[in-house]
Amino acid sequence: MVHDSEMLPQCLDHFAPAVQRLSGETLSGPTGCCSHQLVRHPVGVVVGFLAWNFSLLNLGDKLGPALAAGCTGILKPSSLTSLTTALVGEVLRDLAFPPGVVNLVLGDDRGRARRCSPTGSASAPPADSEGRVLTRLLDHGDPP
Repeated sequence: MVHDSEMLPQCLDHFAPAVQRLSGETLSGPTGCCSHQLVRHPVGVVVGFLAWNFSLLNLGDKLGPALAAGCTGILKPSSLTSLTTALVGEVLRDLAFPPGVVNLVLGDDRGRARRCSPTGSASAPPADSEGRVLTRLLDHGDPP
């Protein structure tokens, strides 16, 4: 039986080879008359909300692909298991991991944002969880 503490390194080991594939690939066209260059770009900051169960596996499932793709991360663990995530943060600090690459938000799960500031392009306006388009700042509790 694999325990949660063993799952984090296994998960990170699984995603580590993806770093080598970030340089892109060249694919030949179907008839060989041309080639296509695949270029991968990091998408930016990845935000991950971690479940209370299997907290280290959840951390690895969020952090592994984000780091392998060259992205930074903000992780919010469940308040029930935040200590394990905080300890991983201490390990990263002790290893001199670059500051700001992995950011942890610890605290109560009951807090609510007072404002929501959605961001999106004009061609794809941001939507709420029910698919309604958001066009302004929303006060907590106000219907869109």
